[in-house]
Amino acid sequence: MKTYHDLLTQLRIAYAHPGGKETTEKWLDNQDISNMKNILEVGCGVGETIRYLRSKTNAAIYGIDISSEMVAISKEQSKDIRNVKIKQADVTSLPFASSFFDLIISESVLTFTQIKQAMQEITRCLKPNGKLILLEMVHTNDLSLKGQEEIKHFYQLPNLYSLTDWKKSLSNHRYKDIAFHQVNKSSSTAPLNQALDEKTLDILNEHFHLSEKYEDQLLAYLFTATKRGDER
Repeated sequence: MKTYHDLLTQLRIAYAHPGGKETTEKWLDNQDISNMKNILEVGCGVGETIRYLRSKTNAAIYGIDISSEMVAISKEQSKDIRNVKIKQADVTSLPFASSFFDLIISESVLTFTQIKQAMQEITRCLKPNGKLILLEMVHTNDLSLKGQEEIKHFYQLPNLYSLTDWKKSLSNHRYKDIAFHQVNKSSSTAPLNQALDEKTLDILNEHFHLSEKYEDQLLAYLFTATKRGDER
């Protein structure tokens, strides 16, 4: 049975996250990453954020994605970009040394994973005083349990966090300087230019239906936080 994840892989949409390219460029333009040595993007997709990162820093850039197809596309897209390494990997079991990265980025990924395990691995791989940037789904307090279950079922989400849940998760994993703000979910990503089969259209239409139905209860937030320097 085709799923929403299959849809993302098939369509190969660049910046397939809330706010799209505009949101990525906006937060990245507000970060000083010029002197960083190692940066990781979790869920690199087709590699567009990696390309933009390269224009801002000389750091070694690493990308991981759980999809072998996405990894192949990203490698092809990035073959002309220096000092980029892309691997197929799961964020709940990262193939990197502890305290290796100065910055870890995850745009609309962790909600689709076991968040606690993912946060543990991200924190392990981030240097003390390293920075974490998350762009994630957040449900409002007035979203019914039925609504939460409908969203979780369609998108195959193990968990769906509120703003309080995300703040608590960051705090519990020893982050400081936690900042957050709501982002516009719409984007100007280029329209689809391929013919779609009936099953794919059904999934796409259901995604649009849920997005409209829960427009005011399912939001997107950008979080920035710093790993505490006393992490052991």
